[in-house]
Amino acid sequence: MLEELLRYDKLGSKEELLFVLFDALPISINQKKEDLKRFCISNVFSISTSFNGIIKLLEFISFIEVKNDTIVLNKNLFDPASFINKETYFIESNFIKCFFDSLHLENSVDLFLNADALKYNSDKDKYYIKDNLIPYKYISLRNLLLNIGFIRWDIELNSNHLVVNQYHNETFKIVINWLIDIKSKSKYKRSIDQLKEDLRKKEELGKAAELFVLKFECDRLAKHPYNTAIKRISDEFVNAGYDLESFNDIEAITLNRFIEVKSYNGEISFFWTKNEVQVAKELADKYFLYLVDRQHIDDDNYKPKIFQNPYEKIFENEYWKKETDCWKISIE
Repeated sequence: MLEELLRYDKLGSKEELLFVLFDALPISINQKKEDLKRFCISNVFSISTSFNGIIKLLEFISFIEVKNDTIVLNKNLFDPASFINKETYFIESNFIKCFFDSLHLENSVDLFLNADALKYNSDKDKYYIKDNLIPYKYISLRNLLLNIGFIRWDIELNSNHLVVNQYHNETFKIVINWLIDIKSKSKYKRSIDQLKEDLRKKEELGKAAELFVLKFECDRLAKHPYNTAIKRISDEFVNAGYDLESFNDIEAITLNRFIEVKSYNGEISFFWTKNEVQVAKELADKYFLYLVDRQHIDDDNYKPKIFQNPYEKIFENEYWKKETDCWKISIE
């Protein structure tokens, strides 16, 4: 419903809103919308340009329902008889609270008032909103809050700052807590989403490199009588410590080349898990590390870098730089 509300430039002045809320609605309960409009215009002519926006606003904050073009007042949220003085109505929290509650229900509080647009002066106990950080799309909502006195231009700072009237500070603190929570969750969600995306890309790149090596091995051993036995096992056996099983040469009868595939982009670097290192150590000369450069994976006649017994040639070789990615910590 917010998108429908934002189509209206005029959501009513303070006087127009008070007239509709306290003069028109109480005597027009369950009346046709057009009848209410005629009554309002006959008493406050300026409402002719803002009436539809006012009705959509009151519908948005659930003060009214429009059923079959008939206005139905929701007295659970707004009962005109429960307010002694209509002139002080907007100083109270009822309207403002329902307004921000409705924004919150539509997950739009942070779209209207970004947390970065807010400031607080502890000495004066004042909250400020940077006007230039309110999206143009929501200017009608900003104007509404100006009209009813929730905010006002602050002449002490500059024309870009709106100050929240202090009698609304407690209500605004609730809004601020929502904004802080939204921003925190947004950062967390972005982090999780980014991690998932990184893992997905890593999996795709790893699979592409493994399929490249599978084809490379099948081509290398094209004349082997058991060529079809060469296979990629990484999906089925995730803890095997290697990705493919192949033959060392055309004379081998049993699978005796166990291949771990690592891909890189330009600079040679890769992660080697504790399990993979242990298996490489145990299999020794039967374990092969294939390093695939993603920049050349589609080049004709490209061959990966191949290391037999990588535990000995790499892990125990001082020319290869090893860095610890994480530590296991335990209490003795």
